Amino acid sequence: MIVTISSWLKEAAEKRLSGGDVRQGLAYYEKLLHSARNDKVAVADANARIGEILLAIGEVQQAKVHLLEATKIRPTHAHYLFLLSCLYAMTADWKRARDFGRKAQILEPDNSEYLRALGWAVLCSGELDAGEKMLRQAVTLDPTNVAAVGDVSAALIEQRRFDEAIEILSRAVNEHPAETRLADMLAVARKFKDQVGDRTLSFPQRTNDQNASVESLLRERMPEEGFHLDQIDNAIRLWHDYARKVRLNCSSPDSWAAAVEYTISKLDRDARVTQKLVATKYGISVSSVSTKFKRIWSTLEAKELDTRYSMHSARAEHLFQDRHRTD
Repeated sequence: MIVTISSWLKEAAEKRLSGGDVRQGLAYYEKLLHSARNDKVAVADANARIGEILLAIGEVQQAKVHLLEATKIRPTHAHYLFLLSCLYAMTADWKRARDFGRKAQILEPDNSEYLRALGWAVLCSGELDAGEKMLRQAVTLDPTNVAAVGDVSAALIEQRRFDEAIEILSRAVNEHPAETRLADMLAVARKFKDQVGDRTLSFPQRTNDQNASVESLLRERMPEEGFHLDQIDNAIRLWHDYARKVRLNCSSPDSWAAAVEYTISKLDRDARVTQKLVATKYGISVSSVSTKFKRIWSTLEAKELDTRYSMHSARAEHLFQDRHRTD
């Protein structure tokens, strides 16, 4: 069998990626782009794979460049379109997420994952019934699609349809015991059912009300972890900056407050506040914190010690020492 340079580079890249060396894997794919520059299909595939990897590590803007390049070469490739749908969903651009998801699903109507991505985008665009129907169809197409099960359950939880969510999640946890995300969501559904009761509410549609709710939660709950007043002000400014950039019409204030609190800790390099800690504190799943944190981080193009939102350098270090002096 003849091994081409391109196939060798691809194999080397995937080997590095499977071993956890993401940067080296990306480097091999970059080399593949150069060596296969006259092979349009290989270039498109490499760009799509690079974009997929970058999405997985939260580097959304760079991922967008590569995925758009891939679709420029092969505009009717279903998987490329699906990845773009996922990218726009990460930044809460639900119109584009829906449009690209619909294109992918039309090309491969029996693909459960493509239908899941479309259903979530449709649901988050405000079409609750249509979105939920698509998500349920995705589960029917592939009952092993854990992401689809999780999305159906998340939609039900956010609408306070706890009994339905608990039924679906209980069955899924038994079928997929290794999936901790499902177990986390089941615990959240049970907790909220005990606290609120089983009644149906629509997704929040009034962004200004939601902004105020998130802001109130941040002012009320961040002091519990010893955050400085300046940090709380930074968190509220960050939240308003993010909310101005995206349409927020399918998320609970608690989950966004948790994500903002974690984001501020990440900005200030405060390792004491983890995703698990804020998830427990606000009564949500770790996966919800992780997803929303990635959206905030990528949309605002944030970075550690970001001067817009971080009490950086010596002042932050001093405050953290005071905050944890008894630890």
